[in-house]
Amino acid sequence: MRNLKSNNPHNSDSFRGKKLEEYKCDYTNLRDDYVKQQIDNDEINFIDSEIILITEYIRLIIESQKTELEEIGEMDFKNWVIESNLSSYNKIISFLETRKSELEPESTLSEPLDLSENSSAVEKIIYLNELGIIDFLRNKTEFMSSTNLMATFLSAITSEKASTLQTSLNRLINNDNEDKNHPYRTIKTVEKVRQSLINKNITPKTS
Repeated sequence: MRNLKSNNPHNSDSFRGKKLEEYKCDYTNLRDDYVKQQIDNDEINFIDSEIILITEYIRLIIESQKTELEEIGEMDFKNWVIESNLSSYNKIISFLETRKSELEPESTLSEPLDLSENSSAVEKIIYLNELGIIDFLRNKTEFMSSTNLMATFLSAITSEKASTLQTSLNRLINNDNEDKNHPYRTIKTVEKVRQSLINKNITPKTS
């Protein structure tokens, strides 16, 4: 194999020719040496640098091996090189990626609000309607003339009985507001759903 030099500025031998366990043993010293070089350097910078350098080194090896194997008529050079010569480097990259994930701060995004257990079948129909999902489905040929079919598939999503959903869908689509069981008959429930959407910066369809 052609001789390939590393361009690693902080330690040209930080990973070359090392097994994962050898690299782990050297990791602390390599990191400390890197951090000392510049005031802005930290461990995450070090890890990013190492991953880039190792990835580039792998690429150079593959390109070099490709040329050599092509010269002697061998095929499937990339898989052969990775499996036989580069497995340790790929393990080192995985180790570095895991270490980086441990160092990075946890996401500040809050957990999604789970409404599944606190929403009745009627509320779910109102959610679907206010989000425009029912209108979307009604415009599909398959559902234009069959609330039964729509209810069947919505039951899979909502975990409600298809028969219960179909009853509400029929009343909603027929727009019979005088029906005491119409999904929008109870203003308090409707407002609850709409406010829930507004709180998440979603504009209700019928507001």
